[in-house]
Amino acid sequence: AKSDLAALRKKTGYSLSICKKALSENNNNLAEAETWLKNQAQAQGWAKAQKLQGRNTSQGLLGLRIQGQKAALVELNCETDFVARNEKFKSILDSLAKT
Repeated sequence: AKSDLAALRKKTGYSLSICKKALSENNNNLAEAETWLKNQAQAQGWAKAQKLQGRNTSQGLLGLRIQGQKAALVELNCETDFVARNEKFKSILDSLAKT
């Protein structure tokens, strides 16, 4: 199920060890492992967010939207340049600039 592990990691973006645990907890069922990961993320998300509060976010991107006589500039920060280059991060920035 090495290919399942790679597929789960690519689809979810979670680390190799977390994806491996998700698959082992769910008898190598890819769909159940993905659901398990989402549930774990929700359960642990608030606690983790509190712990990470105040950390340095020195990387990021700027988004610019010009429409007629109006313009919007959005700054979206993150901790690493790796995250800033991620397509999901760029997509979030694009969505923010359009609203």
